[in-house]
Amino acid sequence: MTASAHERPSAVSSIEHFFDLVFVSVITQITQLVEHAHGAMDFLRALLVLVPIWWMYAGYAWLTNNVRVTWQMRLVLIAAMAGFLMVAMAIPEVFGAGALTFGLSYLFVVVLHLGVFALKGQGAAAKAIFGVAPFNLGASVLFMGSGYEVRFAGATTALVQDRRGVSPGYRLKLTGPT
Repeated sequence: MTASAHERPSAVSSIEHFFDLVFVSVITQITQLVEHAHGAMDFLRALLVLVPIWWMYAGYAWLTNNVRVTWQMRLVLIAAMAGFLMVAMAIPEVFGAGALTFGLSYLFVVVLHLGVFALKGQGAAAKAIFGVAPFNLGASVLFMGSGYEVRFAGATTALVQDRRGVSPGYRLKLTGPT
């Protein structure tokens, strides 16, 4: 397939290659979730982590295809890489103690992406990104809350058992992920 006379294929910059390497390190962290999976639910959790990360990686690829890579864009990509590295560090404990770190880091990556598209995006691409923005932001909030869900479910069960007199010595503790 060749480019038409009006289109020139553009070369990928070195910063985009580096961004790809950071993404590979994030995917490597997801393999830990798969490696330690004991059942179908653990594999589903790994998939639930993989899909939004892959989605935002594709979003940044779309961004670099729509916005020329200038020195300002390089700074944005470096900041996004830092966010993705924080995401990677939180992946092993994403459904526990790392949920808040993962969610906030993912939120940083999403907001940075939306901000650049708001400033530099053009035409249908920018419009499409703002159409999916609520889902991207919602995913961040869900990840931040995932660590609390486990604690809340356990505390609710203990409270119900305590009311029935089954577990009188349990102290209710709603502190979020630890």
